[in-house]
Amino acid sequence: MSGAMEIRGSGPPLVLVPGMQGRWEWMTPTVDALARRFRVATYSLCGEPGAPPLEPSYAGDLERLDDACRALGPDPVVLVGVSFGGCIALHYAARHPERVRALVLASAPGPGFTLPPEQARWLEAPRRSLPAFALGAPGRMLPELRNVFPSWSGRLRFAGRMLWHVARAPMSAPRAATRIHLVLADDVAVVAPRVTAPTLIVTGDDGLDRLVPPESTRQYRRYMTRTTVARLEGTGHMGTVTRAGTFAALVGDFVGAHG
Repeated sequence: MSGAMEIRGSGPPLVLVPGMQGRWEWMTPTVDALARRFRVATYSLCGEPGAPPLEPSYAGDLERLDDACRALGPDPVVLVGVSFGGCIALHYAARHPERVRALVLASAPGPGFTLPPEQARWLEAPRRSLPAFALGAPGRMLPELRNVFPSWSGRLRFAGRMLWHVARAPMSAPRAATRIHLVLADDVAVVAPRVTAPTLIVTGDDGLDRLVPPESTRQYRRYMTRTTVARLEGTGHMGTVTRAGTFAALVGDFVGAHG
């Protein structure tokens, strides 16, 4: 695999596919929490520094995911896809059932996913809209941070750590827009029934996830036969990061319950 791949921890093999921003660094708390239970491989998506170019398809990202799975050895992996990464993970699990022990879809766009008007306008001119999108981030995050961190000092510490990761691994608006176009054109309702691995569907609370409505993610259970649905209480789209320890425990318990 060209480009950096991060491998941490020990235990059963697990591959974590990051979301729309494309950089694994944004999920450092999640990687650390999962690495206490698993041997975790993660990486940045196509188009990011050191990775192959971004294509108007999942092909390159599926190759990178396959390389990450093989880097952990011959055993089937626990495959965790977060947000946009859930779409990549779903396609991989459908194509390579022998390589996937269990699948986790966390806040992933589901069948019939559409953008609300505000995000659709952002998609029309992503580079020009990025400053306004970034300035609106605190308002979108604050309800979740209030629930997860009871004190302002805790909220500020978490926000400071996240800003550090974001500054080290900045998001590209045009690349993010390309990934959203892929999701909107993807008929996951056709792909999902081909997944044979037991699947854990994880969402935040209804009304708190401003990017992917939890009901959209829960739609996967209509198309997949071996699903379990779990909710990260009090979280929105960032629950895998804000409640990283709880998320890792959910994944660990699910894998343990399925052999």
